[in-house]
Amino acid sequence: MIVLSLNPGSGSLRYRLVDTTGDLTSLPSGMVDRIVGEDRLAEETKSLLKRLPWEIVDAIAVRCVHGGRYWAIPACKMTPEVLRHLESIFPLAPLHLPSDVAVARTVMQSTDKPVHAVFDSSFHRTIDEVHWRYPIPYDLGEEYRSIGFHGLAHESVALAWAKLSSSGGNGQHAPSHGSKWLSLHFGGGASACAVVDGESRWTTMGMTPLDGLMMSTRSGSIDPAIVLSMIRDGRSPDEVERLLNRESGLKGVSGISEDTRDLLPAAAEGDVRPRLALEMYANRVRQTVGAGIAVMGGCDALLLSGALVKDSAEFRHRLLNGLDCFGIHLDDRKNDRDDELREVTELSSRHSSTSIAFVPADEEKQMARMVEMCEWGRTSSMQRSHQGVGSHDHD
Repeated sequence: MIVLSLNPGSGSLRYRLVDTTGDLTSLPSGMVDRIVGEDRLAEETKSLLKRLPWEIVDAIAVRCVHGGRYWAIPACKMTPEVLRHLESIFPLAPLHLPSDVAVARTVMQSTDKPVHAVFDSSFHRTIDEVHWRYPIPYDLGEEYRSIGFHGLAHESVALAWAKLSSSGGNGQHAPSHGSKWLSLHFGGGASACAVVDGESRWTTMGMTPLDGLMMSTRSGSIDPAIVLSMIRDGRSPDEVERLLNRESGLKGVSGISEDTRDLLPAAAEGDVRPRLALEMYANRVRQTVGAGIAVMGGCDALLLSGALVKDSAEFRHRLLNGLDCFGIHLDDRKNDRDDELREVTELSSRHSSTSIAFVPADEEKQMARMVEMCEWGRTSSMQRSHQGVGSHDHD
């Protein structure tokens, strides 16, 4: 099956044609970035569609960060009703859902191929109630609950690591019984996921992608009373939402940029605020590593993914420095390299009791697997070989 995976960001659009059988490897892929506004994104989507070989495409997948009531299913057919529902929950993921809907609507208007919404949250439905329920009045706990995101990234990382690490890397995909991995994804958003026996058991993002780690422009977890104080001080809810989603994180603290390519050299030159922003970011990561290890009762592997860590040895060092107390030791020789990491790369020293590795997240391939399930009503060959890593029943 040939699936066109469309992965919108807040200002970008990644695309890839994926052959779920693995027979075809040289298929179009790429990214359009620096896109401002949903209208411009729609135009870029139309332009992209004109360049693709439609005769071989069987279905289209559009990544949707938040599914609202659909959050626990991997994928569903995109319909006008689904689009209206996604529009109604824009406030739950304001950086991404408008882009997701703009792309989906454009594709539906441009082709009669089946279009599927693929939700970035279903991997986390194996999380126990003790972790997804907030300590608010019990009757509100079902409506206001932790959901978790970056599921496509964390699941694809888990599948890749299982394939490499089990049975000596002989192609088997099942993690060993009792395996405990902490997946750390660093893009514009950032999150951690505790993966036990191949299943998500805890994650840092909550009811929305704003929760958890400090991010590029998002605050991550803060005292909720700050929000109340901001509103009481005269800011509107929309203004507070904008501040926390678009003006906080690395951008807000540094005062110059959310891009680590700007912040790292500025900090090296002695600029105080960029240095503080990077230190705060790394501090939140170290706190989260400790929490994840406590949740799992240990950690066999620390798995890094995402754009912020694939091309910066210095940033990886900042994040993982100071974890010696957990037996986590980065090998500076393996880490200090100028090239961009493109494949699974071991980074741990021989003294480390926990494996450290960069594992590329392959969201587009994972999206294609989900669409294959939805379209044909069966699991893909990888899912059949191991239902424990991201099993996808629709309960």
